[in-house]
Amino acid sequence: MERLKYLLDILKNGKQNICYGAGDYGQQLLGFLQTHGFDIDYFVVSENSNIEKLFGIPVVNIYDLKNSNNYNWIISVSEKYVQEIKTILKNKYINPCFIMNSNDINNIIKDALAVNKELYNIVPKNRRCFIMGTGETIKHQNLKLLQNEDVFSCSFCSLLEGYNDINPQYYILPALTSDMKKTELERETYIKEKIAFYSKSIISPLIFCDYNDRNYIRYYGGFEGKKIYYLCQSKKWNEQRKYIYNLCEKTPYIQTGSIMMLKVAMYMGYKEIYLIGTEHDLVTHKYEHAYDLERLKEYDANKLLQIALTSTKKIEQRSNREILSMSLNMYNQYFYLHNIARQEGIQIYNATDGGSLDEFKRIKFETLF
Repeated sequence: MERLKYLLDILKNGKQNICYGAGDYGQQLLGFLQTHGFDIDYFVVSENSNIEKLFGIPVVNIYDLKNSNNYNWIISVSEKYVQEIKTILKNKYINPCFIMNSNDINNIIKDALAVNKELYNIVPKNRRCFIMGTGETIKHQNLKLLQNEDVFSCSFCSLLEGYNDINPQYYILPALTSDMKKTELERETYIKEKIAFYSKSIISPLIFCDYNDRNYIRYYGGFEGKKIYYLCQSKKWNEQRKYIYNLCEKTPYIQTGSIMMLKVAMYMGYKEIYLIGTEHDLVTHKYEHAYDLERLKEYDANKLLQIALTSTKKIEQRSNREILSMSLNMYNQYFYLHNIARQEGIQIYNATDGGSLDEFKRIKFETLF
């Protein structure tokens, strides 16, 4: 972290800041600087880009930039491109003040996740929690029983009948940006609409998001008045692991929001966890939910509705090989977390009304109250 502290000290000179590189490294640098009260005035690239602005910041070709010596220059690209960029800057008589490396990026991630330490074992030992998926079966369960319980929710849970009665304390948003692969303009429109919808509809005071979504949430001003925690979910799963994943570090990628909710609940100290609405019946080639997607029209979320309906249809069209592969990944992740839970004295039960998930002991939902 000493190098990053040194960078912050450099930027106190009052000059404007240029980041050479508008890719992953450059965007992570932006998140770090904005967290610490600084900003980037220009992203600079070597070739013409079809993106004029990134998070409201101009993206400029190096050869179009004027008065190029009046800035703090930071190179923030993958290390294989650094020498090429240093040569370009040398030919323009520019000496960069800082050159990012992979270790700096890892420290930026650690800096963003450090606040998660305040969540560790934060809940009283006698509190239980419910992991609420959005499978169709929860329509047949009396969700009002959850009013005085600690509830994790995800996806389009705010479209559920009686959502305000449930009043979930926690909301998980695992994939704001990763499920849209079209042109950058369409993607930006979709992400903006998605943040607007969740910001209007989610009432939970604590929100858990993916680290890769941090810049979008800050730029579009989502979840005002709520506490947001980020998880960096990029590691491979460790089948032999016997202790809870530390949310202040990189954790494994996830197949479903329910798995992310389990990771968070275990880290927070819940020793008694119940799953509902987690049928996971992908083998039927159906992706049915308890909410009515058409209600998205009430929030003017037409793009979001279109993508959601398309995603549901794609499940029906996938081959058995794809479905079985997705299911195996998902069940393995539950299996790995269950192994950790047993070592840590955590009891996880499946209170879903039916479904294919057989990793956890079954229990009838209504008997818990």
